[in-house]
Amino acid sequence: MNKYCQYIAIPAVAVSILIGCAGKKETPETIAAKWCALNADVTKAAEGEAQQKARQARSDFENAMETKYKEDTVMMRAIFKAVEACEGESEGRNDKAATATAATDLEAVLPLAYGNAKDVATAYCSLVDESIAAAQNSSDAELKKIMSAKIIFEKNMDESYKDNPERRDSIFKMIQPCMAKEVKFRQQ
Repeated sequence: MNKYCQYIAIPAVAVSILIGCAGKKETPETIAAKWCALNADVTKAAEGEAQQKARQARSDFENAMETKYKEDTVMMRAIFKAVEACEGESEGRNDKAATATAATDLEAVLPLAYGNAKDVATAYCSLVDESIAAAQNSSDAELKKIMSAKIIFEKNMDESYKDNPERRDSIFKMIQPCMAKEVKFRQQ
């Protein structure tokens, strides 16, 4: 009887563990919700040590997700879009319309990382110009959005020419002036 119970109990425990773990799958929405909760903690925290701890918790989470999904650009793009939906609210702003417009604008730019080399270079230079303009004239939130889009675009662009050195060289030749402009701006 004892062996019979072992044959039933061990598979039953294994199945219950698998069922329990299956419900905890990460989705872009759950990751974004966690990030927005951490971002809200930063916004609500008092200045000083409490805010520093909240920032560190958010940074640790961002680094963990970046490490986990760095090779999955589709997931990263989905996470970015999901974060855009809750970021304003987590910072105490109610700018859902502005966020939706910004997300739509970014969606229009990001897919071009896989287009022809000229379109990719034009889109990249546009992001560089937008990031410089935001650094000079906009809020930190706007600059952060543009820089996030730029980082995702760069990753997508890198992936688009990973196995094509001719494409890489042609893109780099066209974006060199933009890169020089960005370096010059950062040195000021």
